[in-house]
Amino acid sequence: MVENDFSNCLRLKPRNRKGWIRLVEAFVSIMMIFGVALIVINSDKYTSEDDVTAKVYQTETAILREIQMNESLREYILGTSGAVEFENFPDDLKNLIEKRIPEYLDCTSKICGIQGICDADDIPEEKNVYVQSVMIAANSETYSPHILKLFCWI
Repeated sequence: MVENDFSNCLRLKPRNRKGWIRLVEAFVSIMMIFGVALIVINSDKYTSEDDVTAKVYQTETAILREIQMNESLREYILGTSGAVEFENFPDDLKNLIEKRIPEYLDCTSKICGIQGICDADDIPEEKNVYVQSVMIAANSETYSPHILKLFCWI
């Protein structure tokens, strides 16, 4: 008789299984509804900002790569001494940058040496600024490393 009472206490199956199953189903349904609602709310908030950021960085990278591959522009950048502001760029370099920039962006650029700080002075503080840079170090005759930075804001 003792064994029979002990086996009843250790019963692993609940007596009313239908009630437990419905309780678990309701809990899972509520969690799924909350999960979907959170995903929908958060996706609208962050997707548009991430898309713009990716487009801006892709545009900046494409411009810098084009400059990097152009031998005459490389020679100009390697031949500079000190920092060169965008206003002092030669017309072909300035036109290439301005032609490739989309209408929704404002951009400036600067050529600097590899040491020291290379910041642009005329960037508005209240804007989101996106910066990409490329190092142009040498060509077949010259080794004079410089950094070309492109600053864009929306």
